[in-house]
Amino acid sequence: MDQENTVPLPVIQNGLFGILKYIRDVCDRNGLKYFLAYGTLIGAVRHQGFVPWDDDMDIQMPREDFLKFAEIVRREPHPYYRLLAKEASPRFTRIIPKVIDTRARLKQKSPLREDKTPWGFFVDIFVLDGAGDTRAEAEKTYQKAFSLYSHWRRSMKKMFVPGENRVYTFLVWFKHLPEKTMGARYWVIKHDRFSSRKAYDDCVYVSALDAGTMEPDRNIWKREWFGDGTSVTLYGETFRAPLNWDAVLRPEYGDYMTLPPPEERHPKHFCSLEIPDPDVLAELSGTKTNSGS
Repeated sequence: MDQENTVPLPVIQNGLFGILKYIRDVCDRNGLKYFLAYGTLIGAVRHQGFVPWDDDMDIQMPREDFLKFAEIVRREPHPYYRLLAKEASPRFTRIIPKVIDTRARLKQKSPLREDKTPWGFFVDIFVLDGAGDTRAEAEKTYQKAFSLYSHWRRSMKKMFVPGENRVYTFLVWFKHLPEKTMGARYWVIKHDRFSSRKAYDDCVYVSALDAGTMEPDRNIWKREWFGDGTSVTLYGETFRAPLNWDAVLRPEYGDYMTLPPPEERHPKHFCSLEIPDPDVLAELSGTKTNSGS
């Protein structure tokens, strides 16, 4: 979060940890697979908690488990945690599903248009799909998915981006008018239909085809590396990680156990966040292991 944000980083981390515990509990009660991912997984194995300066959390779920999760939380709504996903709301126009805390109000500083559904702070859910039985097939699958992701991103681009040359951003916006005419929801559905063609359990290689990074190597893994998962600890509580989390992390992060230089140890997500209810703010100012679950 940037310097304009009035909510302290520990409060944000407490709020995110509450969401994570909620997701874990739903999955554990219903026998669903999920895995800590990306920086959240690094935090677990390197710090047994958050990366100290991190301001987001990510998990991964095989598609079949995610669809069951979406149905369960639809039938059993939480008082303030809410799933934002294509499966949950026709107004949601993002590719990556999220579980949000509706007690907070978030406004992102982004070149993309604001979603029609208001956000609180959130945990991203990256859906794992089958990518193929050979590395070459998996890379081809990922590249096609990334192309569709890029169409979606261009459909969401603002006409004028704060801090950028207005003439340039207008010309870029106009260049991609055909994608905008199709609409973001069109590209979300198109990406989803392509990504779900290959079943997670049927492929040697799997991928988070919704990750939106250009390099396939960062998001293609062997399914056996995930397996049924293994236990890791955050703040004294148990969560699930990929069975071979080292093999999953190294393609993207290299020597992830070595701390980055001091100048890189800062939050990377730029937004403003408000918690209007002082009782909620007081609750989330407590210890992480006591934040709402």
